[in-house]
Amino acid sequence: QPRRLPDDDPAGLVALLQPDGPLASLPGYEHREQQQQMLLAVAQIMRRGGRLVVEAGTGTGKSLAYLVPALARAVRHRERVVVSTYTHTLQEQLLLKDIPALRRWLPWEFKASLLKGRSNYLSLRRWQRYTRELCRDQAELAFRLKILVWLAETETGDRSELRLQGPEEGYWALVSSDSLDCLGIHCTPENCFVHRSRAAAEEADLVVVNHALLTADAATGGALIPEYHHLIVDEAHHLEEAATQALRAEVDARQVAELLRTLADGRGQRSGGLVPLLRRQPHLGAPADYLAGAEDQVEAARERCSGLFTAAAAWVRGRLGEEVREGALRLLPEHRQSGEWRSLVSSAEDAATALAALDVTLRRAVVESQLWAGDQPDQHLRELERVRTRLAEVGRLLTEGFVDPDSTRIYWFQVFPRDESVVLRAAPLEVAGLLRQEVIGDRWSAVFTSASLAVGGSFDYFCSRVGLGAEAETLLLPSPFDYLHQALVCLPTDVPDIGAEEFELAAVELIADVARRLGGRTLALFTSHQQLRDVYQGLKHRDDLDQVLILGQGLDGQRRQLLRLFEESPRSLLLGTSTFWEGVDIPGDRLSCVIIARLPFSVPTEPVFAARAERLRDPFVQYALPQAALRLKQGFGRLIRRGDDRGAVVILDRRILERDYGRAFLEALPPASRYIGPAAQIGERIESWLAPCPVASGA
Repeated sequence: QPRRLPDDDPAGLVALLQPDGPLASLPGYEHREQQQQMLLAVAQIMRRGGRLVVEAGTGTGKSLAYLVPALARAVRHRERVVVSTYTHTLQEQLLLKDIPALRRWLPWEFKASLLKGRSNYLSLRRWQRYTRELCRDQAELAFRLKILVWLAETETGDRSELRLQGPEEGYWALVSSDSLDCLGIHCTPENCFVHRSRAAAEEADLVVVNHALLTADAATGGALIPEYHHLIVDEAHHLEEAATQALRAEVDARQVAELLRTLADGRGQRSGGLVPLLRRQPHLGAPADYLAGAEDQVEAARERCSGLFTAAAAWVRGRLGEEVREGALRLLPEHRQSGEWRSLVSSAEDAATALAALDVTLRRAVVESQLWAGDQPDQHLRELERVRTRLAEVGRLLTEGFVDPDSTRIYWFQVFPRDESVVLRAAPLEVAGLLRQEVIGDRWSAVFTSASLAVGGSFDYFCSRVGLGAEAETLLLPSPFDYLHQALVCLPTDVPDIGAEEFELAAVELIADVARRLGGRTLALFTSHQQLRDVYQGLKHRDDLDQVLILGQGLDGQRRQLLRLFEESPRSLLLGTSTFWEGVDIPGDRLSCVIIARLPFSVPTEPVFAARAERLRDPFVQYALPQAALRLKQGFGRLIRRGDDRGAVVILDRRILERDYGRAFLEALPPASRYIGPAAQIGERIESWLAPCPVASGA
């Protein structure tokens, strides 16, 4: 039967969301004027082509507003649409809730699929090779049993179904799909989960991806995502950050040591590793002979890399200060002109030379093996090629970072306290050009949306960071919530300065007062893990919070576990950092107060931030301030998630009242009721506000 074609007329699509339309019977459906406006704008831009930026406040129903016109356009004109998200939470919402609901209620059929990066899928061939090896401990045995049970049930091979934790992440890296261990045309949807997911994407009208895969696809010239005509980027405020992360490269001393150990054990223990193993396989013939001497080359590379990383770690700590146990040091021109740096350059050249010599030997063995074994080389040779390619990338980055830096990239060292190790990292100085040329490119239409894109009513900051020019159309839709009656913003006037030692004591006092009065139901957001730990310890020692469950990120568990505990416990106080500023959706009275410790400015010395700021005429106004204002808006958005929610937001940072730029932060927040006064009265004020008959709010 031919598929029924929808009418993609914008006015007709808007009618689907009318109170008497077919979508009105969706569970939880509410008629929202802002949702209809966004749907109309998306449908129009898809029809005539162009770029559209939409800020739609919390509660608008963005997903439905772009999914309906996207599916109509894709099905009617056979023009594939890609929807990109940043968080797994939104991906799960789209795939498990929104799209299945639309499939039941839309008056036409469509196909939708989820596509992730290769490392998210299990490689059956790597799994089979892995299970031939002995388990090292009980944790690894438990991991294997978990995979065995899961393989009998999974249709996707997607790791998200497993909820991996702790050491399981390391084991997954041994069995996940790897482009360097791919059989190419010999892989089929029947024997490869990656090909199965890509085959489904090829047949789909709508493909859901994440920002990392979207950027990686652009960097590889479109090799990862099927050709598409329309792009929708949700959670678009994360696009620049995700692109930077996806294009980042690094050389980790520990990973290099592990790669070399995979080839051959250290001196005196050469019975293990790929090289001696392959040399003992007579059926390989000449390829095994080419590996003669490779163990000595591995040892030489190990010694030179180890010496380089040891010297680099000492050099970095010498500049950060010996008392600094963990930190980042950006490589600047003045660093590269010192005599000590020239010594590091010499060590880096030696390490790169040793890796290059090893690469020649390994490459020759792999090439010869292909002549002997044809299209199905020995499994250990395939692993050898994977390790060889990784080490070649290490050599290139060492040469680039130490000897011949690329002017379009940022380089920095990261040192860690546990094992005195060091990591060399590189990231693009700007991603706007890549996003403009390869992601947006010549797509017929591109839509960017989020609840936080505009600063002071302007989209200039966002557009400049992602490569959008004056041709982009913009739409600012307020939230349908009545913030004046649903939210109270409290700004204490007498909290100590954020840099003072007394600040943490004052924060503990205020947070404790609020949490005690509300019986928990409070989320406190921090920008510093150390400050979170200090406040956490102060709260734990208070007798007046004995009836409140205090949860600290990284102290009582990680994000998913803590959110579950917070929702399930009737009297809980949760302290979180960066990952809790967004993506937290706790409607109802489980969350009644959000306390923000300080304005969320980026650390000015963070390497990528600092390098990008230097390129601007006024870094604070053009970069730091709008970035922080958007972040504050995200934190505020944790509070009101439904039309009947009520609650308070407390901002402890006095700069929002005392500095000229404080107005920019206040203007970024929704038009809520406001209380400005002594910190000692904040708890009582919030308690009154949340009472069944709240008192009138003051300004």
